[in-house]
Amino acid sequence: MSENFDMFMETVDENFRDFVKQIDKYLTENDCTCDIKLQKSGYVVSYV
Repeated sequence: MSENFDMFMETVDENFRDFVKQIDKYLTENDCTCDIKLQKSGYVVSYV
């Protein structure tokens, strides 16, 4: 995982971190690229 992903994960509620990691793993294993950007309101994460 990238440094940006780790910083994003720090902002995710503890109750949802495992779920978010599972989604990330599934999408990246299926050739999706993760793009994380810091916006004024927080992180924006997209998969393409």
